[in-house]
Amino acid sequence: MKNQYSRLRVCLLLVLQVIGIQFLWAQSLPHYSTSQKATLKTLQKQLQDNQQKNYERARTQALTLGRPLTGNLGNGRTFALDGVDEAGNLLYVASNSATKAGVTTRTNSLYTGGSLGVSLSGNGSAVRDRMGMWEVRGKPRASHVEFGTRLIQRDTPASTDATGNQHSTHVSGILMASGRNPLVRGMAY
Repeated sequence: MKNQYSRLRVCLLLVLQVIGIQFLWAQSLPHYSTSQKATLKTLQKQLQDNQQKNYERARTQALTLGRPLTGNLGNGRTFALDGVDEAGNLLYVASNSATKAGVTTRTNSLYTGGSLGVSLSGNGSAVRDRMGMWEVRGKPRASHVEFGTRLIQRDTPASTDATGNQHSTHVSGILMASGRNPLVRGMAY
């Protein structure tokens, strides 16, 4: 019986040693190869160029027709010309409240005072530095009062948002506005 335990102990030590050696030799692999990064960069440039050309075509058409490029819808909501569709119709984007988005997705039930009683926010280590967004129209306005130092631009867009960073800033706000103004608190504030 004692001999069996010795053999078992030796086998267990060998298995742990093999596992330990694999961990020592293991190296983290890059997320993307150089070739994949080049392909992504080319695609990013093509999408930005297409978006910019589409916006310029829409802008020319809107000015010819006397249509607005931007406007106020009231209650803190705005709209902006975004492009033109295949049929030549002008396309606009409109902002909505980040708080309403949180209510619609029931994210507000996770907040302090929410119906689930879990008091979660975007300040925890489980969320911090783990959320991302990629926007073809360009980078969000980093100086926005609701972002503070929390916004980190990881890529280098060739241009800013054709409509003055409104869309990318709005989407970033829905994700992570700090809530200095409680009406615009992001889902992970």
